Amino acid sequence: MGLSCKLFGHKWNGCQCTKCGKTRDEQHEWDGCVCTRCGKNRYEQHKWDGCKCSRCGIVRNEQHKWVICKCSRCGSEMSKDDIEKLSDQFLLTKIAQNENTKRLLRKAAAEKLADQTLAKQVISSIDKEIEDEYNRFLTSDGV
Repeated sequence: MGLSCKLFGHKWNGCQCTKCGKTRDEQHEWDGCVCTRCGKNRYEQHKWDGCKCSRCGIVRNEQHKWVICKCSRCGSEMSKDDIEKLSDQFLLTKIAQNENTKRLLRKAAAEKLADQTLAKQVISSIDKEIEDEYNRFLTSDGV
């Protein structure tokens, strides 16, 4: 706070003092979810582009644009709950077959596949990976 504001008080233009720049939480000038004077955000009137507000950048956990297990809009990583909501067999197949995807997600995707032959192959492959990893651990120098 500037000296003149201490002595004579603030000169408010809505939510912001024109003398010292201090802000208060009243008389904002809202453009949707962002105050045009001070930049404060509110959780109202967002302009959603899928999962991300194009005004303030806040992310919600819906309407993601999944590319394998990552949203191309916000960068969020898919969770097991997100996989439970999926019905797109093509995407579920890609997730299940992608060896760079976490095993938990691959297995959850495989369990939702309509093609049970492919589901069994993926689950068997994951189980083998876990077994191989366990055997490597047992034969390493650390044990």
